[in-house]
Amino acid sequence: MKIRLFAFMFAAILSAAINTLPASAQSSQAVRVDIPFNFSTNNSTLPAGTYQIEPAGDSRTLWKISGRDHKSAEFLMALTLQGSSQENLRLTFHRYGESNFLVGFKTSDYEVQLPVSGREKALRSTLGPIAAMNVVDVENVTRGSR
Repeated sequence: MKIRLFAFMFAAILSAAINTLPASAQSSQAVRVDIPFNFSTNNSTLPAGTYQIEPAGDSRTLWKISGRDHKSAEFLMALTLQGSSQENLRLTFHRYGESNFLVGFKTSDYEVQLPVSGREKALRSTLGPIAAMNVVDVENVTRGSR
């Protein structure tokens, strides 16, 4: 019952946040990246391809990642958000064998860390202490909208 209540509250807050966004989509903060492998975020698996990441509001605690089709999007809740003065744009993944999990990204203005997903926690639990995690950075990122 608590999980359903939490899920309902989260959905309501997310819906309210999305519906109150300003019409200007913060395109100056958007980054585009070509991800050469399938990856997971928010317990969803996304295929390799070109994605755009942009803030979903002025607070920068909620971000949107969308593919080329613009039909599907995942919302990413920032665990930590720090200012960044480096121009090096990159996405960071945890890799276990063939499984890749988006754990954060850095733009010229922000460094965002995402919470560990339920899928990654389950995989770690299944693999146990022999879980071999590699950190993978993707740096072929460009600024601006598609």
